[in-house]
Amino acid sequence: DQSRVIQGTLERLQSSLVDAETGERGYLLTGKAVYLEPYISATTIYPTLLAELERLAGRDEEINEDLTQLKPLIVERMGSIQNAIERNKDQGPAAAISASDDGKRVMDQIREVTGRLRAGVAARAAVIDAQAGRRTAIAFVIAFAAASLSVMAFFILYRAVGGYHRRRDKAEHELRDTNALLQAVIQDTDDWVFIKDPNGRLLLVNPAICKAFGKSPEDLVGKTLPEYIANPDEAERIRQHDLRVLSTRQSVRTEQTITIDGVTRTQLSTKTPRFDATGNIIGLIGISTDITERKEAERALEASNERLSEMVEQRTAELTELTHYLMRVSEDEKARLAAELHDELGSVVTAIVLDAELVLKKLKATAPQLVERQQIIVDLAHQAAGLKRRIIEGLRPLLLEQFGLVTALKDYLHQWTATTGITPLQDFPDNAVALAPDAALALYRVAQESLTNIAKYARASNVRIELRQSPSTIVLTVEDDGVGISSEALGRASSHGIIGMRQRVAGFGGTLTVSAGRDNRGTRIRAELPLQGAGGTA
Repeated sequence: DQSRVIQGTLERLQSSLVDAETGERGYLLTGKAVYLEPYISATTIYPTLLAELERLAGRDEEINEDLTQLKPLIVERMGSIQNAIERNKDQGPAAAISASDDGKRVMDQIREVTGRLRAGVAARAAVIDAQAGRRTAIAFVIAFAAASLSVMAFFILYRAVGGYHRRRDKAEHELRDTNALLQAVIQDTDDWVFIKDPNGRLLLVNPAICKAFGKSPEDLVGKTLPEYIANPDEAERIRQHDLRVLSTRQSVRTEQTITIDGVTRTQLSTKTPRFDATGNIIGLIGISTDITERKEAERALEASNERLSEMVEQRTAELTELTHYLMRVSEDEKARLAAELHDELGSVVTAIVLDAELVLKKLKATAPQLVERQQIIVDLAHQAAGLKRRIIEGLRPLLLEQFGLVTALKDYLHQWTATTGITPLQDFPDNAVALAPDAALALYRVAQESLTNIAKYARASNVRIELRQSPSTIVLTVEDDGVGISSEALGRASSHGIIGMRQRVAGFGGTLTVSAGRDNRGTRIRAELPLQGAGGTA
């Protein structure tokens, strides 16, 4: 009978979907791929069964209409199972179980459609049976033929019903095996597995929880948090976490501490809401993993990093202080040397110049032929005096001490222009710059080093130097349009000039930045000092 074949095919189809759903749950709870075999089998079976149903339906509009609704629902359910499996791999069991729970709605719709199909087919089978009865009654007149047909009909029905019961018994047996396996996994894991009702009462606990609290399952089942967690603050925090899971209807993962017998342990707890067939929340399911050792290792690593950071900061401060000390010693030594050159060599050179000029005057009257040579000696003496002055200015700019930073910079730029042939664009304030002498010297050295680097390496055509003062800071900028400096060169330990400039500025709480110039050409050196730490008049 075609109706019964359709019913049998529907039973096989629904059985394969139940097997796939059961395998999905087993895989999500255990993570073992062996539970996916029913799902894999179902993916190959259900298209064949659907095609068989379409063939059996023929031109029956009602059955075809139900099959049209059934096919996308099955595809959607199989897709939700695949989605849950992929989430389990990428995001973990909690997200996967949440995705799996969404498939319950689809499965309920599948059961509704298949139920309607079975009811319709059963009705058609009843009609067919009624017709067969009428035919049997007519054929009963022909006694032997009617009896034979009745026996055959009974035999066919018996086999159909027997096949149904065998399939149902097989499905129930497989479901019992799956449940037994899930129970074995829950019983053997070291993680805490528990189920609570909406009021927070424990409905199920695994041996790991019983072992942790030193209680039997009977002592824990039916208890609320305050009844088995001694610390009321911990119990309240966990209760609030449970309420959040129930109110948001979403899985939540959080760290929580639980003190048992005076020992505080840290748990990574994942909880997901538990729904009934109608979608109402009937509690929550939770899995907690003890991560106490991991947290202790993290705290130890953090403490070690803090100690290391403190040591680095201390060493950096010591090296910075040493650098500043060496710079001060160097500047003091330069000042001492400049003073000696001015006092000792200066008087000698001055005497040579005066005597050479006196001799030149006398030679004009007594030995004219020696005047030219003596003029050369006078010029060399004047050059020596100028060299002496430049050396002294390089060691300790006297103009900086006597007239301030702006005047000293202008004088140095005049000398630099005479040497390089490049006339920098200058932008200086008209009034005196409010800087202490040491801070002014630091900015002077930055400008000196920057201009020296431009002359040596930049191959620049234009140079701009600017000094700006605000109520809180003073900024020196030296910029050129040359070849620039690479980031690799800036990071080299051998970049002593830049490192020295940065240390000088840092000694007064300032910053020095090196970047590309305008239109990404050349180099811009920018030194900024706070007036709070570098104030004075320069």
